[in-house]
Amino acid sequence: MKKIKCKILCITALLCITQSVSAFAAGNNTVKDLSASSNNVTKVQQIPNYMPPGTVIKFDENKNMKIVREGKENKSLKVDKNAVCEGLPDIEPNMVVVYDALGGPIIEFPKNHIEKENNLSADTDEAKTEDLIVSLYDTDGKSNITKVNTLSKEESTLVSNREAWLSGNLSKDKNSLVYMDAIGEEPWQVFSLDLKSNKTCKITNDKVGKFNGKAGDGKTVYVETLDRVSALAKIAKVNIENKSVKILDSEDEDRSVQAYDYRNDKIIAAMFSNSENNKRIDEANNTNIPIKPIEYTIYEMNGDGSNQRKVASINASRIGSISYNYDCKKAIIHENDINDFKCNGIYEVSIDTGDITPLLTNKMINEQKDSIISEIGENSVISKDGNLLYFTAIPKNAEEIDFSCMTSYPKRIYSYNLSTHEINEVYKYKTPMVITDLTISY
Repeated sequence: MKKIKCKILCITALLCITQSVSAFAAGNNTVKDLSASSNNVTKVQQIPNYMPPGTVIKFDENKNMKIVREGKENKSLKVDKNAVCEGLPDIEPNMVVVYDALGGPIIEFPKNHIEKENNLSADTDEAKTEDLIVSLYDTDGKSNITKVNTLSKEESTLVSNREAWLSGNLSKDKNSLVYMDAIGEEPWQVFSLDLKSNKTCKITNDKVGKFNGKAGDGKTVYVETLDRVSALAKIAKVNIENKSVKILDSEDEDRSVQAYDYRNDKIIAAMFSNSENNKRIDEANNTNIPIKPIEYTIYEMNGDGSNQRKVASINASRIGSISYNYDCKKAIIHENDINDFKCNGIYEVSIDTGDITPLLTNKMINEQKDSIISEIGENSVISKDGNLLYFTAIPKNAEEIDFSCMTSYPKRIYSYNLSTHEINEVYKYKTPMVITDLTISY
């Protein structure tokens, strides 16, 4: 049991505030009242500040106090029995209080109180280790991957000075970074960086390009790649040790993956019909009209591709990203012109019901007074407690900038509080940047 001891001494000015006997009696039972209570059980509003040395009291499930053992007065002590000790905790069921040689209370908390405090401490520790993994491309034509702690805002550069656009995420134990990079004339491949030894290992080396690498269970990684048979975008599971590759959902020769996420041996993926997608692209090119929305289907499956099930169907012009929340009960997606919302923004999908809820859209931003952003970007993730949405966005009044190979608006990382609806800046690189990927490590 956890114990808190409160001494009542003659020098009580620092800890105690003296009140009159009548005031103490009005707010609490006096020592005499307690001793005379029927069956030694009484109702009190707070823990008695003083009892005869050796007294032991216990509070039952209803917070009624019972004297388990009566103490004995020490007449040689000069103690103010009516002093009120500051900082005494509230009464809890099954709390035990033992009174020391000076008549001061030593509180023994019940087990559930300690578990609650330990859980609170654990939650705080976990919040300290909640990290954003930001992949960016700057105006010098260089790419970096930076880890940003959501609580302390401490930044750590994990990969720097690369030529190709990068993406990456941390392994579950946070000891390694799985990331995508293209060196020289090679297509994008999967690399793993050991964060303790700072050693980099190249996991794949074939000629087929890969995108959106995800750390698996420590022995595997996942990537989005082209299936050699169907030439469609599929999710591949790669064994790190023997380099074997398993293409998931290979049986369907028309279904392509647009975006996916992996967590806790589960995969959430947004997929579409390749033939229907080609039709709408041809129509847009031939008629010079904006590309029409298409039906995307959200599927969930096990890490080996088994038990695939449909979660929801969504009509959208494009799904930019999809990510699990902490317990994999929800997915966070970025979409253009989704269903009846007809607005670019970030939405939440219930894995159980398939219900779709808007979290933050450009329309909502435009309706905010003095908004600090002008447009939402494609990447978004959510905090472990589900209260903060982290997302990329274009700052208010930003202008297009040359980024070596293109012209684009710069982006930063922001948070949106789902309770207070406040938007705050979380991360800004030293120079303007384009964010190529955003993931979260809990």
